[in-house]
Amino acid sequence: MTTQKKLKARVRDRMSRTGERYAAARAALLGALYTTRPPRAHHDQTFALRRVLEERGLVVPGAAAAPTASWLLGLGGGVGVQVFTFQYKDVPPLLYVGTRCAHQYAYDPTFLTRALEGLGLSARVDETGSVKKAEKSLLEALADGPVIAWVGLEALRGRDASAGATPWTVVVHDVTETDDGRVYAVEDAVVGALEVPAAALAHARKAVKKAKHRLLVPVGTPALPDLHHVRQAVRFCVDELDGAHAIRGHGSNFGLRALERWAEAATSRTKKGWPKVFSPGAPQLVGRVQAVGWLDVATGGGAFRAMYAEFLSEAAARFDAPALADAARAVAHTATLWSALTAFLLDDTMPLFQQARAHIAAAGWPMGPTALAEVASLAEAAPDALSDDFYPALGARLTELLAAERAARDALAAAIE
Repeated sequence: MTTQKKLKARVRDRMSRTGERYAAARAALLGALYTTRPPRAHHDQTFALRRVLEERGLVVPGAAAAPTASWLLGLGGGVGVQVFTFQYKDVPPLLYVGTRCAHQYAYDPTFLTRALEGLGLSARVDETGSVKKAEKSLLEALADGPVIAWVGLEALRGRDASAGATPWTVVVHDVTETDDGRVYAVEDAVVGALEVPAAALAHARKAVKKAKHRLLVPVGTPALPDLHHVRQAVRFCVDELDGAHAIRGHGSNFGLRALERWAEAATSRTKKGWPKVFSPGAPQLVGRVQAVGWLDVATGGGAFRAMYAEFLSEAAARFDAPALADAARAVAHTATLWSALTAFLLDDTMPLFQQARAHIAAAGWPMGPTALAEVASLAEAAPDALSDDFYPALGARLTELLAAERAARDALAAAIE
């Protein structure tokens, strides 16, 4: 391959001197730029976009680095709420709680394209149903620098995907030829630098059926976001919280209405209420673990709210906009309540919940049905910790959180009037 020839020559020289593998040698040469810096939130898309902007030199005038993950989150549309519960035969009840705008995972490229538009850039998106054409497009794109690629998270990491592939974005930095064939230098927001053989990367890219081997490359000359772009982005967030971007037929699963329904379901004795679906014992533990996984592990803590508040606060200072500062404080308050909720769900002073957190760390997130079944088995040792007392306490916390989210939504709306 001829991509990034000078860098490749330096990498190979280091490999011959140190005996390091390709990814390690390349990481050492690029130093801090390539070493994975754990993002504020374990958010694949802001991480991948920032890395590609950095390495392609798409830095706004006067800035030393690409925009922070907080700014990319804000320009992409900010926060939201989505809550779904699924029940299938012979598997534990499944819970999904999303807290980013639109869908938290990268089912489409619109979050990234909105963030790029806020920087005066556009996105070149390539999709194809052909595996052969997909690798050709990837090699052509890499000739100009790293790209963002869509993969199935489980396929990339060799994990159980029986519940379906989780869309995930990674950075593909470059490619090299080895005696065993092509190997791609890939960077995962959570795992870090990986050496991925061509066949394995093709398998991971194919796993997400709707993405069609999707690649994204930023295009254009970046510019500093202005107040107009910030207000547009905040407007998108307000609409998201209002449920304006809900999937057709699922309006009550999106926006603050979804959080309201969750608060109601916490104590409802109907067949869809938590006392029934996530009943005392193993089902309740599975529900608690999934809520913490989505709210804490998948976001880095605080359900993206601390990250979004940082964007609002910095925008308020840059544009001397007191109303944005008010909104930042309101959103930051919700971050503390989301964090308190996860601390309540899996109180780490209790041995049972310590074990549950350890299972999350060992299995990775999201968990497949097999890993959730293993979590469920922990409940047998401490049934008293999973009683009926949990449901009214959960309902009270969600009701308090809902009131704070509504106040934050109103503060965001006031900031763009």
